[in-house]
Amino acid sequence: MKKLLQARIGKSIGAKLVLAMAVVITVIMIISSILIARNLYSAQVRALEARGHELGFFLAKNLSDPFSLKTA
Repeated sequence: MKKLLQARIGKSIGAKLVLAMAVVITVIMIISSILIARNLYSAQVRALEARGHELGFFLAKNLSDPFSLKTA
């Protein structure tokens, strides 16, 4: 089976071209998927950090106001 496939690809330039293009497209798709996943992950991390800062400021403001009112 392997020899038959090698013989068939070895004789046909079109089959070599199609195989080479399929490999190139597959590699490009894999690299693109990895890059997109990394970009989405970093965007989610930044959004989560920003949300955490906002929540921290909100809690700090609301928790510090009653304490300042009690001492006055």
